[in-house]
Parts: sequence; structure tokens; C-alpha cells
Amino acid sequence: MTNRGIEATLGRAMTADERAAVDRARVVAQLQREVRRSKAPKSNAQRQAEHVARRSEIGPIPPPKDPARREACRLDMLRFGLTYCMLPAAGAILKRPPSEKMMDYIRALQDSYLDDRMVHPVFPRGKGKTAWLKIGELWAASYGHRRYLFLGAANQTNADAILNDVWECMEESEPYAEDFPEVAIPVRALEGRMQRCAVQTCDGKLTKIKRGKDRICFPRIKGSPSSGVLFISRGRESGVRGLVKGSQRPDHVAIDDPQTRKTAKSETGCDDIAAWITGDVLGLAGHDRSISACLTTTPIYAGDVSDTFGDPDLHPEWTTIRVPMVLKWPERSDLWDEYLERRRRDELMGLVNFPNATDFYRQNRAEMDRGAVVLDDKDGDPKTELSAVQHVYNLLFKHGKDSFASEFQLSPPRGSAAFTLTAKMVASNLSLTPRFECPEGFHAAVAFVDCMSRDALRWVVVAVGSQRRSTVIAYGRYPEKGAVFEPNALVTEQNKLFAVALDNLINLLCGTVIKSAGGNVRLSGIGVDRGWKPRIVEWVCSRSKHSAILYPALGYAWSKYAPERPDGKARANVLGVGDHCYLAKGKGFRYLGQHADYWREYAQRSFLAPALTAGASAIYGTDMSEHHSFASEIVAETLADKGVGQNGTEFWRWVKRPGTSNHYLDCFSGALMLASWLRLFDATQTLAKRPGAGNRPKRKPRLKLIRKGV
Repeated sequence: MTNRGIEATLGRAMTADERAAVDRARVVAQLQREVRRSKAPKSNAQRQAEHVARRSEIGPIPPPKDPARREACRLDMLRFGLTYCMLPAAGAILKRPPSEKMMDYIRALQDSYLDDRMVHPVFPRGKGKTAWLKIGELWAASYGHRRYLFLGAANQTNADAILNDVWECMEESEPYAEDFPEVAIPVRALEGRMQRCAVQTCDGKLTKIKRGKDRICFPRIKGSPSSGVLFISRGRESGVRGLVKGSQRPDHVAIDDPQTRKTAKSETGCDDIAAWITGDVLGLAGHDRSISACLTTTPIYAGDVSDTFGDPDLHPEWTTIRVPMVLKWPERSDLWDEYLERRRRDELMGLVNFPNATDFYRQNRAEMDRGAVVLDDKDGDPKTELSAVQHVYNLLFKHGKDSFASEFQLSPPRGSAAFTLTAKMVASNLSLTPRFECPEGFHAAVAFVDCMSRDALRWVVVAVGSQRRSTVIAYGRYPEKGAVFEPNALVTEQNKLFAVALDNLINLLCGTVIKSAGGNVRLSGIGVDRGWKPRIVEWVCSRSKHSAILYPALGYAWSKYAPERPDGKARANVLGVGDHCYLAKGKGFRYLGQHADYWREYAQRSFLAPALTAGASAIYGTDMSEHHSFASEIVAETLADKGVGQNGTEFWRWVKRPGTSNHYLDCFSGALMLASWLRLFDATQTLAKRPGAGNRPKRKPRLKLIRKGV
């Protein structure tokens, strides 16, 4: 009863002593009720909740056991790895200390975490580049050097393996647990049961620790530099775009061996990986800061991802560190040849551990090791090998010369046809003649139009002369300003505008006066690339008043170019065969098939010879500076490798320079092909006779109409 109720019952106001007595009675009654409530039996839910709360609480966190040791490793990743991640510690990532010659790699990796640098260590297979990458991720996260780490690998299996090793070191390494209790204690408290992450607390606050399929979220502990650091690891086939946690984006990316043997062998696979690195991974940081990155690779083939990103001309944004397994070969190669022969005999005889070869090395070791310098003097199996030098030659025997050169010496074998051509070399090969004028001794001209973009049609006019000489007498784009059609134009509108632009360009080229010493020259032919919108190209060519000199063309890579059947006879649709080109009959039209790799190489090689000499190509004018853009597109693709495969087929491996276009290269190589088809060069008599070559028509037949309308 309230005080007012008591006063109403008494019929008077209570005195101060009476009010105090009533208040004391209320307090005593409340205490009696709480005592009775506390003695009542608890429900199972209450007991379970109290048990979970006691088990989930891990605080308070003790201080580091050796603060000086921890502080000494703050800016020294090498010391961190040797202190906390090496055997005999449980969960170790390292087996033994690195050699002195690996210090450049470790320092470069450390710089990528401390500074906004992009480093590309290229190291032999199995020499610990991935192990030190794991150490780098743990080191940067433990000290808070980076707040959001991303690691990409060739596939999710490799990415998971890296994540597991980092977690095991956090969970099992005793030195790490002693000096980083704010990380190790929450990890160990989980006891391998990841469902406890949701309820774990420290001083009554959730740690929000997480160990997911592709991520580790470090526990949130007050005062810890690693509090809340996120480490995500994913394979290349997994999506990486949009990795944003609140307003936080990755501030460091590491890419570990992104290629496999299958993707390294494929030009398309290498292009996909390069696009994934430059387009997806390096764009994770957003626009408010520069991203730091580390890319670790081992080359497999010439022109693969490792080889391409290690070329400063192709990727100057990356700082490449390259240390092969053998820095200097032994002086007595003859003795090592004898060793390899004895090793081969031991293998043929079925002798385990090649005893005869090892005995030969033991007897001549001093002489055989003279002059040798290797990456790590501690390499080799102590049970079967006497030194790191012997280990090198055993690897050479096991893997073969080509694989050893690629994956251990970091120099993938290249075909003898590989060459170097720069934009400066192209632009400086000048004919010293004006635009649209043939040099003296040049008797004909052809043109080629590249139709591979809505932006504009690229075109090149080439004059040809005796001894397979050629000169670019004009090039450009149509229209000169603007685009053929807008990006959001409907397909019907695109076709109409493209057809009009192509027809206008053809009329413009045919109406241009080309001067020559013997009088004006008319174009002998115009090639038109039909790889993009082929039906429109064929329709325009068939309707044009210049159709007699128009040649729709289609380029084929070496793996697709096949004008003849395996038995050597021409295919049914092939009407004539020329020098790495042929005339074929399509569905209602005829076109020139072009061996694109051959003519691309021919076009680039022609700039290696001095202008106007036999087999050489040149550019009009006297000022090389005006041809910079043209020359840049001529060298937009680099011949990384060329040779003969195991099946006897000749192959080409090209690498495209990032951020460049190759439209003029396609135009120029197509023009040279067309000049060859029209027999404007005088060296065609040296071509080998092939079935179907005699069926080649003297004139190009008129193209049939495909359909009415565009």
C-alpha cells in the first residue's frame, strides 16, 4: 500500500518516524522475495545460458611474454618468420632458414606490405616463395601493417591450403602464442569448433572472430593492432569483384602462382589470367588510395603469365626480382655429362639411388664443383645426394632441359625465330617520300581496311615493288573524328551506319590519286576484314561499283589455318591456294583466308631491314615523330615463341602489350597478304607447288548478293 493509502486509512498524515518504518518494511519484503527467488530451482535453459556465457568468456588477455622479441620483429619479416614460423615449433611454415641469395625476394615482399609497391618475385619451383608469402600475410596482419588482405591463387584448392597453414600457425605455434596472446588465445579457445565464433567474448564483448571457408577475421580485442583485420583467400575462378566490408576495401593483394601448366600453354588462358590480375584484382582497392601488390610466379612456357609480367617493356608497373637456381654453372661440364650418362645407365639397370653416378661424383667432387654457384647450398636430399650442385643436375636429369630451363632457371626456351622490334625502329624506317606517293621502283599499291571496332575503321595503303619491298604510303581512320555509331545504337542502326561508313571509305580510297614516277597508280586491290559483321562486309563488297578489286578476308591462327586436308588435297570449298593464304567459297560469297600468324610475323620482320632494301618495309615522310601511334600498334604484339610442336606442326605464341591496339598491324599484314595473292611481288615463283594452287583464278569473281537490305 502506498503512503497516501496508509494516511487515508489512518485519517491523518504520518509522522517522519512512521514513514521511515514503512520504507524499511518495504525493503525487507523486497529482500525476502529475492531470497525466495534465488532458492527456486533454475530451468535447463537458464543453466545452459550461464554455462555458455562462462565458456565463451576468454578474458582477460595477458601481456606478451617477451615484448622485446615481439617488437624486434615489427618491421623485420625475416626475423618474424624465423622466430614464430619455423621448425621445431608446431604449425611451422618453414623447415630451415633461407639462403643469403633469397634475401632480395624477402625484402621485396616486405616492401610490398610496408609501402605501396607492386613487386613480382620470379623464383624457381619449390624454393619457398609460397611459404614466405604465408609468413608475410600473418606478419602484416599480426602487427596491423595492413587491415584487409587478399590472396589469390590458381584455384580454390591452393587458396584453401594457404589459409589453412596460416590458421594452423596461429593455433599451434607456441612462440607465436606467447608473444601474440590477443590472437592465439581466442583462436585456441575455439578448440576447432567454429560455431563458437558467434558467442566468444572478451571482457563481456564479442570478439567477432571468424574462420570461414575463404577467410580469417582476427579477433577484436581492445588495444590489439590486429583487432578486426580481415584476410581473404580465393581461387582465380572465384569472383573477387565487390570485396567490400562496410567502407573498407582490400589494401594489399598477393597473387601466388596464378597459372597452371594448362593455362600457361594456352594463349587465351594467359590472356584471361592477365585480365584477371590487371582488371579484377588490382582494382579491389577503389579510388581513394594506391594498392600494394605482390605477384609470385614461376615460368612454364615462353610468353606465359610469368614471362609476360616479368618483361619491363610489357609491364613496367611491376618491379621484378628474378633469381635462378644456378647462378653460375660448373667449369667442368664434360665431367657432368659423364655423370648424367652414368645416372642414365643406373636408371636402365634399375639401381636405386643411382649408386654408380654418385660414386663418380664422390671421386671427382672437387673438380666437378669448381666454379659452381647455386641459389641455396643446403638443397638436396642428404640420404642420396652429396651437395646442392649434384641436386641441380639430378633435377636436370629428372625434368629435362626445357622444363629445367623454365621452372628452375627462369628462362623458358624460345624458338629461334623470336626477335625484338620496337616502335622507334618502326617509326625510323622512313622512305623519305610524301604521303600517297610511291617511291622510285614501286609499281603497284593495295589497301586494307580493319573492321573490328565501332569506334572507327582503320585503313592502310601499301605500295609494293620488286624484291618484295613495301612502303606504307598512307594510313588513317574513318571517320577522322567521332565514331561509326553510338554505343547504345540498335543493331539495325549499327548495321546501316557501318555499311554506309564502309562504302564511303571504299569510294574514298578508290578515288585517291597515288603518284608514281611512271604516272599515277590505281589500287590493285582492297582487302576488307570480315571478322566483325561478316554479312554486312560481304553485302557492301558485292554491291559496290568497285567490287572487282574488293577482297573480303578472314584471318586464322596457326591452329585453325587449314586450306588442305590431311592427305594434302585442297578442301572442297578452297578455290585456290597462295602463299599462306587461299580463296575459299562461303555460303553465297567468296573470301580470302589468311594465315594471320605468318603474315603478322612477316609484317614485323620487314621493318628490321633498312628502308627500301630487299624484303624491307618503310613508312612515308621524313619525320618519325608523326608515326608514333602507327608504330606503337605495329609492335602491339610481341612474338614470344615460335617453333615446331611434338606433332610436327609449326606454332606461334604472341603476347599483346597491355593497353595497346593492334588495328594497324592487322591492316598492314593484311595488305602484304593481298599483295602476295595478287602476285604483285616478284618472288612468288619460289613458292612450293601445292594441290589446288593451279586452280587459282586470274581475276576475282564477282561476289554474289547475300540478301537484300542491310
